[in-house]
Amino acid sequence: LASSYMIPRTIGMARAKELMYLGDRFSAEEAKQLGLVNRVTDPSNLMPEAIKLAERLVLLHPEALSHSKRIINHHIRRDLDRILDAEQDAVSRAMAATGG
Repeated sequence: LASSYMIPRTIGMARAKELMYLGDRFSAEEAKQLGLVNRVTDPSNLMPEAIKLAERLVLLHPEALSHSKRIINHHIRRDLDRILDAEQDAVSRAMAATGG
């Protein structure tokens, strides 16, 4: 999932280490405060909120949206395979060391 790459860049190294080392659970509202999610909504309001966002996105020119997406994701895509391999290796080693 590349969480070792994305989370420190989103919430800072110190908070990322605390979350990843301790594995504490946190609420949706806490995730929003950390910047891990953009919005929190009641489950019964999920589809209406998603539709509102989709209606806004559909009004944008697809070419402009595509270029914006490409620029934003460029660095992540460049490093993603290496990051995913490193994460898989770390998970495998941890599982082997702890017996699964």
